[in-house]
Amino acid sequence: KVYLYLNSEEGSFILTDQRRAKLSFCSVVQKINDASQTVGKDGKFQTFICLGARDHLLEEWFPLISVCPVTTHMYEQNSFLRDKDMVEFLVILLRSLIEFNIVLEASLLKGIS
Repeated sequence: KVYLYLNSEEGSFILTDQRRAKLSFCSVVQKINDASQTVGKDGKFQTFICLGARDHLLEEWFPLISVCPVTTHMYEQNSFLRDKDMVEFLVILLRSLIEFNIVLEASLLKGIS
């Protein structure tokens, strides 16, 4: 749903500093949807997280996801994604992984390079 929002006219008003995150997020989601016709939601989510971790993009995506109106509608107010401090803490943790080269088995990527 975040992907649909970001690709909508309303989603085109994303802040300038989040445009790179939006482009990479939408690109990865589109690749997963195009390549994974027989994979369920859990498999697609796993691939999404694996690609985001490998490419060091999760620290950009989580803040983007957290500010989308879709997140406000889907998650309760006290949820992790709606707690700005928790998202910031997660971003700090994810940034610590930047120095590592994450190599993934091809089976985890479901044919996506």
